[in-house]
Amino acid sequence: MAIKGPTQQILPRDELLRRATQGRPLRDPAPTEQVLERPGASGVESSERLQALQGVVGHQQHRAQPMNPGAAGPRNLGPATRMELEAQIGNDLAQRTRAQFTHFDLQNWQQLQSGRVDMRDPAARAAMPESVQESYDYYYNKAEANDWGSVRVLERQVGDDPVYLVATTTDGSDAYMELFDRDGEPLGSGQQIEGQPTDWDAVQGACREHLEQYG
Repeated sequence: MAIKGPTQQILPRDELLRRATQGRPLRDPAPTEQVLERPGASGVESSERLQALQGVVGHQQHRAQPMNPGAAGPRNLGPATRMELEAQIGNDLAQRTRAQFTHFDLQNWQQLQSGRVDMRDPAARAAMPESVQESYDYYYNKAEANDWGSVRVLERQVGDDPVYLVATTTDGSDAYMELFDRDGEPLGSGQQIEGQPTDWDAVQGACREHLEQYG
C-alpha cells in the first residue's frame, strides 16, 4: 500500500517508515516551496519523528496509568514492620505481666499452689519451653538441692495470655521470680525482700547475682 504525500507524491509505505526512522522529511519539498531549517541535524524533531512512526505503523502508545491507592489491596507488611509490631505486642505483655506480679507475694504458700507444674514428671517437664527448664534448673541446683530454698513452676494467665512463673523462696527473707510467655520469651525477673513489691531487673535474670554468694 502506498501513501500519498502532501505534494501528491505517492511514496511507498516502506519509504515513509524509513524516512521517519532516519529522521528525514516525510516528503520532498516542491520546487517553489521554501525549505526551512529545522532544529537539529536530523531534519525532523524527535516529537515529529515519533508521531510519524506512530502514523505509519498504526501504533498508538498507551501510557501506564498510576495505580489508584484506594483501589489497592491490603498492604503487605515488610519484615521490619512485622518485627516492630511483634516487639510492641511483646512489650505490652511484659508490662501487663509485671503489673500483675509486682505485688504477688512469693512468701504466701497458698498463692504458690495454683497452676503448679510438676517438673519431676518427665512429660510435664518436656512440655515446658527450654528457657523455663533452664530457669528452674538454675534455682533448683542453687537453692533446693542445697536445702535452703524451694523452687516451683506455675502456669498462670495474664488476661488471655498464658505465662510461666518460676518462683523461688528461701529460708531467709528473700525470694525470686522469673516470668516467661508460652514460647519461653522473657517477660521479667526480680527479687522480693520481706514481702515487699517485686524489684524488677533491668535485664532478665540479673537477680541471680544475689544467689552467687551461696555456692
